[in-house]
Amino acid sequence: MLTWKNISVTIELIGRNIFQNNALSNFERRTRNMMNLKLSEVVIG
Repeated sequence: MLTWKNISVTIELIGRNIFQNNALSNFERRTRNMMNLKLSEVVIG
């Protein structure tokens, strides 16, 4: 049985999951970009 409290908690959990996934993907993207820069520096240098 769904109550407003349950619904709000569910929405909060979903939002937190989305936020964490976004933060993780941003971190992964930044890390990958840094690795690419390092690789290109090595190749060019």
